[in-house]
This record gives sequence, structure tokens and C-alpha cells, in this order.
Amino acid sequence: DMMSESKHNRRTQRTKRAIYTAFAELLSEKELHKITVQELVDRADIGRATFYTHYLDIYDLNEKIEGETMTEIAYIALELGEQPAEAFFKSLLDYMSDNRAVFKMIFSPNNTGQLYEPLPRTGLFGGDLDVGRGRLCRAEGVYCRDDHRA
Repeated sequence: DMMSESKHNRRTQRTKRAIYTAFAELLSEKELHKITVQELVDRADIGRATFYTHYLDIYDLNEKIEGETMTEIAYIALELGEQPAEAFFKSLLDYMSDNRAVFKMIFSPNNTGQLYEPLPRTGLFGGDLDVGRGRLCRAEGVYCRDDHRA
């Protein structure tokens, strides 16, 4: 029934939040490949079985977080359609602000950094933006300090 379904969804969301938070903390302490499922579930205070219900391993968790984030960014872009770029960036920054832990994770130097590669190819930014670790740069490099391209 509807009641138990929404209760289940809330529990799933709570579990995901606990996993994301624990993962973000661990990523701030060590490299992705050094994080074990055991230390993640200990920190998130969930069972291993619960983790494996949602994810295959740490890399799968990381990819799913990045995938969800890309989807959200795509929705923001679609919703704003023909709006001026400022509206898109304001929404994007609001979204990043509301999901700080996730972006900290994605752009952590300990992450493998899969996300900042696909972004320019999505065409969301009309190809004129390059997304690096935690900074949005114009392709010409005007706003970039310590630009990663020579």
C-alpha cells in the first residue's frame, strides 16, 4: 500500500544519505581505491547486506553518485531551456550548494575524477566550458588560475 511504500522510500533515502555522507568523509581522508566497503558501512552505521542491496562495490557507488548528479544537472539545463545562462548557473550553484557533500566527493583530489571528463561532451555548456576539480573555466582560460591545461 501507499503508506508503507512512502515509508520504504524515506528509509531508502535515509540510507543513501548515510552512505553518501560516510563516503564523502572517507574520500576526504584517503584515495578512492583505499576505501573498503567494511569501513564505509561501519561509518554509515548500516549492514553490509544493505550496502550490497544498492551497490556492487565502492566504484559502483562512486559511478552511481556521479550518474545521479549528471542527471540532476541535465534536468536543471532542460528546465531552464531558453533562459539566459545566468539562470542556469544560478540553479546549478543552488543545486551544488544543496548537495555540497556530493560535489566535495566528486571533486575530491582522492576521487578518480570521472565526472569532470564527461561534462563538456554532454553539450550542456555549449562546449565552451571545461569543468575541472571544483572550478568552472571558460575554454579560453580567462577565469582559470592554475589551469590544468598547458
